[in-house]
Amino acid sequence: MPALLLVCTQIAPCLHVCLLIRPLVRLLVRPLLRPLVRPLVRPLVRLLVRPLVRPLVRPLVRPLVRPLVHPLVRPLVRPLVRPLVRPLVRPLLRPLVRPLVRPLVRPLVLLLVRPLVRPLVRPLLHPLVHPLTCSLDHIACPCSSPLPILLIVPTIMPADKNLNRFKNLVEHLYIETNHTADDILAILATDYHFNISQSAFYAALAEWNLRKYNNNQKEDGMELRMRIASCYFLLCLKDDEIIAVLSDEGTYSAVTTALVSNYRV
Repeated sequence: MPALLLVCTQIAPCLHVCLLIRPLVRLLVRPLLRPLVRPLVRPLVRLLVRPLVRPLVRPLVRPLVRPLVHPLVRPLVRPLVRPLVRPLVRPLLRPLVRPLVRPLVRPLVLLLVRPLVRPLVRPLLHPLVHPLTCSLDHIACPCSSPLPILLIVPTIMPADKNLNRFKNLVEHLYIETNHTADDILAILATDYHFNISQSAFYAALAEWNLRKYNNNQKEDGMELRMRIASCYFLLCLKDDEIIAVLSDEGTYSAVTTALVSNYRV
């Protein structure tokens, strides 16, 4: 025990000197040595110490720091970073991610979201969309529609390319009443809401074998009557044969059939 007291009495002055000198040395030497030592020591610490310490410290520190940093930093940083990053990242990631995610997400949306959203959205959109898609029957008779008359908008039905249902009308207008193609197309568009191009109209006439008599006189003129009489009396042809001859010559029509029937014996 006396020996321990002797040692302490000898070391005590040295400790007092160290406590006095250390702050002075730190203030003078640190600014000189730190710029020289830090570039050498920091890479070694990052390579050796960080891989060992980070897995141990991060799980402890992150749950404490993140709840404090996110509410403060995210509202400030996101409005500045997102407009710069989104135009660059979205065009690159969307073509890669969408083909993978859409087949997985769409069936879930159709099964889960549609049954919930459709009953809410349909009652709101139906009164707005239905007047635009109502049929011509409702337009012709507004009183039969449950919607107000002001909501009914006259619409032209989509163009139907099937002209066969107007064959009798076209034959009557084109052959018997001698209307032009433009007149017939205008009648179909205004009266029947049927739109078709002029080339398709002439293709339908060729398919139906409808031709006008190309002569300065009318189809029931004297020249046509003389031609029918020559085929009937001189050539002794039957009605079907006369019609076939006139069809080959391009002078056959519904009026020609009536003229041929007049020469029966």
